Amino acid sequence: MSKLISRTYRFSQTTLDQIEWLQNYLGGMDATNVLRVAVADLYDRKRSRWKARLVEREPGLYALQINGQTLLRVNETALDRLPEDERAAMMKAEIDGLSAMAKLLLVAAAGEDEIWLDQTLLEELRGDISAG
Repeated sequence: MSKLISRTYRFSQTTLDQIEWLQNYLGGMDATNVLRVAVADLYDRKRSRWKARLVEREPGLYALQINGQTLLRVNETALDRLPEDERAAMMKAEIDGLSAMAKLLLVAAAGEDEIWLDQTLLEELRGDISAG
């Protein structure tokens, strides 16, 4: 079990009323657990927007797709710099798109490979996490 850390937060009366309502709705759960569940739920919903898959679009060109939209495209030469197990994981299952994007940007930059990035989609995804 992780160590619990005490912090002090200030909430509006509306938020306190919502926490109390959730306590009753969730069967008498204490406020700490209500907040823990609420934060975990919000975190999961926001992070799920970043589920990604690496897809070969044409020979030698790969796309990192998030929710069916292409966030970035990179040449196979950049992917060759990834450890084989990471590359295989990106190809076969959904992965954390934020982490995958960072790795792909780094390997492309290391080899001075071209990379295409959809700035609009990136801003939308970034804003979604920061808006909380």
